[in-house]
Amino acid sequence: MCVLGAALPSNGTLVLVDSLYSVINRLVPAIKSINAGGALALFLMMALAFFDVLFRYFLNSPISGAKDLTELLMILVVFCSVAYTQVQKGHVGIDLLVDKFPKNWGIVIRVITYMLSIGVFALVSWRTFVEALLFKQRHIVSMELEIPIYPFFFVISLGCIVLTVVLIRDLLFSVGQALRSDLKLHQWATLLSLFFLLLGGGTLWVLQSAVSLDPVTTGFLGVCLFVFLLCFGVPIGFVLVFVAFLGLSSMRGLDASFGMIGTVLFRNTGSYDWSVFPLFVLMGYLCFYLDISRDLYDSAYKIFGRLPGGLAIATIGACTAFGAISGDNGAGAATMAVVARPELKKHRYDERLALGSICAGGTLEFLIPPSIGMILYGVLAEQSIGDLFIAGVVPGLVCAGLFSLYIYGVCRRNPELGPRGPQVKLWEKVRSLKNTWPVILLFMIVIGGLYGGIFTPTEAGGVGASVALIIGLVMGRLTFKKLFTALIETGRISAMVFVILGGAVLFSYFLTASKFTLTLAQLVAGFQVHSIVVVLWVLLLFLVLGFFMPGSAILLITIPIFLPLIKTLGYDLIWFGVLCVMMQNVGACTPPFGFVVFAVKGAAPDVQLSEIYKGVMPFVGLMLLLVVLTIVFPGIATWLPYALKG
Repeated sequence: MCVLGAALPSNGTLVLVDSLYSVINRLVPAIKSINAGGALALFLMMALAFFDVLFRYFLNSPISGAKDLTELLMILVVFCSVAYTQVQKGHVGIDLLVDKFPKNWGIVIRVITYMLSIGVFALVSWRTFVEALLFKQRHIVSMELEIPIYPFFFVISLGCIVLTVVLIRDLLFSVGQALRSDLKLHQWATLLSLFFLLLGGGTLWVLQSAVSLDPVTTGFLGVCLFVFLLCFGVPIGFVLVFVAFLGLSSMRGLDASFGMIGTVLFRNTGSYDWSVFPLFVLMGYLCFYLDISRDLYDSAYKIFGRLPGGLAIATIGACTAFGAISGDNGAGAATMAVVARPELKKHRYDERLALGSICAGGTLEFLIPPSIGMILYGVLAEQSIGDLFIAGVVPGLVCAGLFSLYIYGVCRRNPELGPRGPQVKLWEKVRSLKNTWPVILLFMIVIGGLYGGIFTPTEAGGVGASVALIIGLVMGRLTFKKLFTALIETGRISAMVFVILGGAVLFSYFLTASKFTLTLAQLVAGFQVHSIVVVLWVLLLFLVLGFFMPGSAILLITIPIFLPLIKTLGYDLIWFGVLCVMMQNVGACTPPFGFVVFAVKGAAPDVQLSEIYKGVMPFVGLMLLLVVLTIVFPGIATWLPYALKG
């Protein structure tokens, strides 16, 4: 007989769990093959955008149905990649509380979170399968080419089924850990109790058999449940879908909730507006793997290297230039850590200053166009992506200037922090600029064509990625492996973002239906404070969320909630978008999450994480200073886009 505190017998169960895990784990190569299908779809999407622009402007014969094809290819890109993203642990969650518990309790919590995740995507896969049958029965086709829609619902369903299988594999792994860790009887009892409490509580909420709640209270409880589950490590997108489903079901009924789940993922993933995202990410990854950043760094070093702290200033300069072709701050920071750190170390730069400058420079890519943050905000806020891109130019350059002035100042005061580099003749500096031609060409084509009205944001991304590929071929640096890796990495990022996007849209529907956002706006409007104080509160929330979440996830979750409030207060939405992206950069460098810091740590494993945080803190202060300056002088963000518009 087991007594309280004794371990449950588990030998037979452990063998069974390990066997099931091994069986499912053998499917991983097949999942990789599905993922390769998503990479092929992304390549076709890029080529389609490029040739559509080419044929339209040079042959006056655009490709018929290009928009339809792009939207349907997007479905393949995301849902062929969604399961392998989980294999790679690419779906972002926050283990804020899990890591604080003893090991056994951490395992218990992970088992619960996997059970919850399995339930979410089993539901989604079933509902999208039902929708596929309905679309087939009704003979619903795409707008231009009249392609049947139902096969793409089957793709979503299949992707979610495979994701569910991967989650089951991960659950079995955690259960195996639990069995090996000799969980006590009371821990097993807690695990089962939490599972049934979650199941029973969710059922009662949906059916409202115990108590009927007013919509606003339901919205408030939904937000609380979202924060609670988020803190226990459930991936952000999974939590959003789960809470939105419960909330919508409690207010609108199961049929309405099921209908939304079945269509939202299709409608938002297969959206031409959102297809801009993976194409710009692909352009950034292609430039990353073509070593363009190394050329930029060599040029910047020859120009700035002789100054006090010149090598660190060169790092900022190279990051600024690389930001003009890559909108992902993690990729930029990781690239510069690989390229710049050995040189900084060789020239005996202070470790904190060196790593801090790399982290700070990496954040510029989220601000300087083309910026992934601006793209996300632009689509969510229904603002011109071209205007947002241009709005980021001046703040980005000012930020780079502040970083450089700080480095120059501290190294001039204490030369040991950043010794001067060797003297380089003027003609060598000028000649080194030849290495910058890929950046100049890409920036002129993408930003010039976008702002000049030559092509749409989606076409700009496709053209930019195609031109980057052509540049790689011309320079002899492009290999099939590099291209395939760039496509796979883009698919992984896209799957993570679009799961969060689908959940965020469902969650925003729930909050709107509950009138929670309206009540929040009215509550804030009733405070006897200046409207700018409200903006500061929102920015402070962004700062706090940035401690734990990546910037793209924060934007996807918060913009639908707070944008109506900012509109009500009458503020310029381009200006607010720039402020939002700036705050994401601050969060990317602050503990405990510090996405950019983690990227640099991955390239500098011999350095303690605390040392990197200490090195980047002065730069965080400068970022916050720029936020304050942009609030006081809005023209920093708005002058250039409106000046260009006349």
